[in-house]
Amino acid sequence: ECTVESDRKVIEEQILDLFDEALEPPVQVSFGADAADAADAADAPLMSPEALRDIRHITSYPTRDEILDQFNTYVRGPLRESV
Repeated sequence: ECTVESDRKVIEEQILDLFDEALEPPVQVSFGADAADAADAADAPLMSPEALRDIRHITSYPTRDEILDQFNTYVRGPLRESV
């Protein structure tokens, strides 16, 4: 939990940016393409974070709350035990 409530929104957004697998570019394998062109294409996201928020409810990706729950479970479990 956040000691300073005003920090909660900023911290949650950082966690979502770091742990939301839906924002990661897909794995791509190019056949016969220039390696530089393939690398540029692989770094580009399929859609914007705003567009993803609009359709997330019809995808299999975890919701915002599920991502935060997974992070909290990790911090309270494995991370805490290793410290």
